[in-house]
Amino acid sequence: GGGCEPVFSGEAFGVRLGCPVGQYDELATIFFGTREHSIIRLITQAFPHVPFSNNSLLVAGVTYLLLMLLTYGCSFPAGLFMPSVLVGAALGRLVGQLVKHYVDSRVFAGAYALAGAAAMLGGVQRATISLIVIIIEGTANVHFLLPIVVTTCTAKFVGNLFGREGVYEIGLRRKKLRFLEHEPGWLMDLCTAGDVMSHPVVSLRVVERVGSVVSALQQCRHNGFPVLS
Repeated sequence: GGGCEPVFSGEAFGVRLGCPVGQYDELATIFFGTREHSIIRLITQAFPHVPFSNNSLLVAGVTYLLLMLLTYGCSFPAGLFMPSVLVGAALGRLVGQLVKHYVDSRVFAGAYALAGAAAMLGGVQRATISLIVIIIEGTANVHFLLPIVVTTCTAKFVGNLFGREGVYEIGLRRKKLRFLEHEPGWLMDLCTAGDVMSHPVVSLRVVERVGSVVSALQQCRHNGFPVLS
């Protein structure tokens, strides 16, 4: 396990594992405790002591990232959103604590954790505006808007260098499920409606008999018809 840290009086946080009463094990708390509580501590806690040491943050971030890669696409609900937030918050908090220790002691490491979580989600999901709005609404802190925008856009730009699809789009494509992309390919700009529609055109009237609709569905391989008035 990791190092033992004291628990604030009157609160129930952390997993003891082999630690004495009134203390919690850092790694056991991250891996076996409630992830939501760990993420909150990573982003908010700065006093009287850091919630997790640098070694624990590095081990937790790298391990969760490897587990995400191993379980991606498996047929059980391992999840991607919360693990991505935890990995980004852990590695971001690690950078923040290093900056606070070696550069400026006034630095708030929780801001780095929040920016790291946003960057991880932006790189994994390839989301920008919607992700920024969700994080700002969830934290209720507009002061972090600029670093969140910079990290999210930078992560999306770096991710696009390896591929323009997010992890969810890749999963849908690998399972051969149909979905509409955010933007059509450049070849679609060269096509017209006549290039993709079947011939001869089968149309329906605004008021049509049921038998005509059933006949059209049985004779055609598609189920979309223009309605003419």
